[in-house]
Amino acid sequence: MTFLLTACASLKNESVPLTTAEPQTKIAVDRTVDFQIIYIVHGDANYSYHDSTGKRHAADSEAVAQALDVAEHSPRAEVFIFHQQPRHVKWFHQKPDGALYHFRGGILLQEQTYSRAQDSDFDVEAGLVHKYATESSSHPLTRFFIYFGHEIPETGGGNYSESYPERNFSLAEFTRGLDRFGKPDSNPEKPFALIVLSTCYGGTPTIMNRLSPYTRFALASPAYLHLSYLDTRAFKQLPDSSSDPFNTEKIHALAADMAHQSFERLKTNTQTEITVAVYDLQKTIFPKTFTDSKNWKTRTNEYHDCAEDPGFDSTRAATGMEVLYQAPRFGVLKNKTEHSGWECPGK
Repeated sequence: MTFLLTACASLKNESVPLTTAEPQTKIAVDRTVDFQIIYIVHGDANYSYHDSTGKRHAADSEAVAQALDVAEHSPRAEVFIFHQQPRHVKWFHQKPDGALYHFRGGILLQEQTYSRAQDSDFDVEAGLVHKYATESSSHPLTRFFIYFGHEIPETGGGNYSESYPERNFSLAEFTRGLDRFGKPDSNPEKPFALIVLSTCYGGTPTIMNRLSPYTRFALASPAYLHLSYLDTRAFKQLPDSSSDPFNTEKIHALAADMAHQSFERLKTNTQTEITVAVYDLQKTIFPKTFTDSKNWKTRTNEYHDCAEDPGFDSTRAATGMEVLYQAPRFGVLKNKTEHSGWECPGK
């Protein structure tokens, strides 16, 4: 039984080496750059797992490597990659505990370390994006946001980062961080075309409802997620030419490709439950009414498929969703054949 129970728990991670570079000024956007990707990889916790041969892996470093692969092979994109690392103090001096990689058109523009000492909700990361992002006078860039980490608690969130145990990181801090990258306003266009949550228990009604002001589409794992994570390398399949616009159909297809590639990759890595879902938050009905439903009543204290609860409306819940599911090889859920795509946290 390999790859079991290695996703939502946290040994110390292995940081991706980099050098410190001098800050650069804003760079005028090239016409072939049509979209922007922001990766945030949380590595300040236990992200170790072992494969079937016993080899130890650092999930956060592998997530950074995945993001670098996307950045190097995306000639139409500007890519920001942030690696939030453990804090190290030497001779009473705190070393930088954040790393930034900034690409444009597949070219690495800069590598830069930064301090997370004052950061609790992506304040530093958002500031760096606003400082170095390309400027376009002809058209706005389509933007994507990807987060790799442990489960984002709906409330509380203490001890999320081992280096800063006194700081909470929950859904409130996460969405406040999204505000810093692009606060929703009266513009019908959302700040992001797609948000990817590569975490455990990302597809809860509360989380999706809170994400709906920021994006139309979301990709998440509603239940358990193995630390080999979701796969975003479908960005590399986008054509080099900027003649193909990012319309709704294309963004939805991109999210679906990521879901299927992630699902197939996870099938080779784990014997635990696999659930990957794409949410069209403009069409989904259930998240907006779930918490106010007088008929709903949960019967367990544990995370579970919402469909197990009395009062669950399967027809409405399936609106605007695509769910990929594989039951675990062992345990009480081994005979489960499907998942609603909605995970409930219990009482």
